[in-house]
Amino acid sequence: MTKQKQAFLTCSFRLREPTAKKKAILDFSFQEYTQQVQKLLDYAYQRLDLIRLNGSNEKGIYTADTIRDCFPSNTDCQMPLASALKDGVFLDASSMIAGYLEAQKGNPLTGWPTAGIFVEDGRLDALATLGSIELLGEAGAYRPLDEIEATEKHVDWLCSLSTEKELASAVRRKARAPVRPLTFTRGRDFDLLLTSDLSAAYIYLPLLPNKNDMVEPVDFGQKNLLKLWSNDPGLSPIQAGKKRNGLLLPLELGKRGGVFHWQFHKFLMAMLDGNATPKSAKIIQNANGRYYINVSIAFDVTAPYEPQGYMGLSDNVLFSLAYAVVGKAGEVLAANRAEYEGESIASLKIEARKRVSKKQAAGQMVSYLDYKRKAQEEVLHVLINHILDTAEKHQVAIVMMDSDSIFRKSNTKKIKAIWAKAEQVIIYKCKLRGIPYRTSVFGAKAHNICMRCGGDCSIDKFEAVCTSCGGRLPVDVTKSINIARRVLYKKSEWEKHGGYREFHRSFK
Repeated sequence: MTKQKQAFLTCSFRLREPTAKKKAILDFSFQEYTQQVQKLLDYAYQRLDLIRLNGSNEKGIYTADTIRDCFPSNTDCQMPLASALKDGVFLDASSMIAGYLEAQKGNPLTGWPTAGIFVEDGRLDALATLGSIELLGEAGAYRPLDEIEATEKHVDWLCSLSTEKELASAVRRKARAPVRPLTFTRGRDFDLLLTSDLSAAYIYLPLLPNKNDMVEPVDFGQKNLLKLWSNDPGLSPIQAGKKRNGLLLPLELGKRGGVFHWQFHKFLMAMLDGNATPKSAKIIQNANGRYYINVSIAFDVTAPYEPQGYMGLSDNVLFSLAYAVVGKAGEVLAANRAEYEGESIASLKIEARKRVSKKQAAGQMVSYLDYKRKAQEEVLHVLINHILDTAEKHQVAIVMMDSDSIFRKSNTKKIKAIWAKAEQVIIYKCKLRGIPYRTSVFGAKAHNICMRCGGDCSIDKFEAVCTSCGGRLPVDVTKSINIARRVLYKKSEWEKHGGYREFHRSFK
């Protein structure tokens, strides 16, 4: 029997604009949550020496769990928040402190964290470091003067007039988001719900204590709602008259042609069918005041198979996804370009532009689904599905190059963004389908190394032409073959024998 494991994926939903009363409750909760995280940070800062001593595990590593043990218990810590949010407050504060203590091991200038999320101002951190720098190290020895002098110079630079101008410019460019996301650490602390006719989705959030006058009990039975996850086996509508204090908020779900798109089917219907379970959630307020829900969802998936080879992908993702399959010895088993079967991407963009213009002229609302970027993403999904089907057919692992290796004469930034999107989609689809994958393989010179003899290639339009053996192959296919082979490269075996260039020549 194939062993089952879980894959965790995150789905983002946007909240429909809440009423003024519900918005007031949300905003109050965000402010209180942020203040409570800051109180725990202040508590820890006053006891930092003790936390340094007791907050690490047996390997000397600071983690959120070990730091959490240094805080008071939930019952000893009074907060004007629902108990479901308390764990999130402790987790946020513990994670930040653990990150600070680990980072400070390598950089003594690391600044103490704060709960508010503002434009970065390194001056405050550096001044705090200078004011609290310990003359005695952990071993009891005096810190060297050059370390203290380096800190002083860093502060002088950060407080200079030129740095002041740079920071002022950054403040103008970046929006301020002074509140932290609300974190629900357990799936049972919030409820995702669907109406029984599957026409609308809601989320129930317990935000404030039952005794708080701002919230009123929610009657779950009014809308005949189905709960998408429950501790009890089976699903049935929540009974009318069942009430809990909190907010019941509708989710915005994108539609095309009157039909819900993948977000509904991939996540909500999977939970309704019992194939997925919500594990945690973050409620986010962006700089524009809109609210979003990011839900981490666990899927039962098949464990990845043992790969019989590797499939390398080229970064030419604007018009096609070139791929190549190599065996475990680097032999080429297949090489192709997965073209979009149907309308060309160019025609999809033209149609999208026409659709937007037509709606605007008629005074109709234009959504993000109408724009060419969304059309291009649909093509990307078609190409990726074709590639994953091929990977499963050959029982090979997907191999993707590091985006830092992407260099083009034009549109480098755009291509990197699309490559990042492709990587994100491939990772989550590989997890669900049990396909092994590897990302961030170095891509240096992969496009101009001959796959037959390892010689140098010149680029003739869209082909890589070897200057040694005369072999010709599309550039993106050449790159895909070399990316796939580099999974076999081990620096320790080749660094004294010509490096990766000689490695590629070994496939003659």
